[in-house]
Amino acid sequence: MDLAESLLALPVTLDPEEHDRIMAMVSHLPRLISVALMHAAEAGDATHGMLDKLAGRGFLDRTRLAASDYRIWKGILETNSDAIAEAAARFNRSLSLLGLGMPTGEAARVWEKAGRRRRRMGPDSLARPRRHDRRALIDRYDKQILALLGHRSRPCRW
Repeated sequence: MDLAESLLALPVTLDPEEHDRIMAMVSHLPRLISVALMHAAEAGDATHGMLDKLAGRGFLDRTRLAASDYRIWKGILETNSDAIAEAAARFNRSLSLLGLGMPTGEAARVWEKAGRRRRRMGPDSLARPRRHDRRALIDRYDKQILALLGHRSRPCRW
């Protein structure tokens, strides 16, 4: 916990299954989607070979994660496969809803709702420490400062 806090991270306590479920959605699935998007684009590029010339910032931003080393992710994907499969199924339902909902206007409703939620998720939406957590953090820093001041006040022996 001290290491995490020294890096200005905010430690969160979750049960392992909940952690795996959340990480599948916010970390593992985005990586798989990035790879799938790159794979689909490459398949569509086979006849014209223009992907490198026509891909814009949006595509490059969304496929950045596809450049990561599979050997690093292989173990993560294997050990969290159930939660990833559940997250992928949820994503597939959402993607199908958008594709099928275009003629009915359902896509616009989903898009607007997602947009509102995402706009609320700026840097200010990050979890903040609770008051007692902040107090513990301040107390720890106070102790470190006092210890350092104590070392500073000792006479030097040359």
